[in-house]
Amino acid sequence: MYVRWNRRKRIKEGWRKKKGDYLSAVLVESCRIDGKPRQKTIKHLGSIGEDRLDRVYDRKCFWDKAERNMDSLDLHPDSRHKVIVGLEKIVPKPSDAEIAKDLEERNRSLKEIEERLSRGLR
Repeated sequence: MYVRWNRRKRIKEGWRKKKGDYLSAVLVESCRIDGKPRQKTIKHLGSIGEDRLDRVYDRKCFWDKAERNMDSLDLHPDSRHKVIVGLEKIVPKPSDAEIAKDLEERNRSLKEIEERLSRGLR
């Protein structure tokens, strides 16, 4: 078993133009059918936009979903480790410190917005 990354092009028309493509992680298994190598899809693990790889919150959401999907498969610990290494090559797993810092920044931004709104409504 290993992780195959699929790349899907984004539509770059109109006001919703975004840079990069979508990346999808799929757990596949190699097998031979009629003597030819084929890939059998086991489970879709998660997807993320290429432009969101630098955002801690989006990486955390990707990893939460990927781990839930791996838990549903009941993988052997060695296989699970190989899958995690394959995922981390593209989407680095955020550390607890990164997550805490991101949450603090988000809360600070929300407080600033609330203050601006309360000043504007007076």
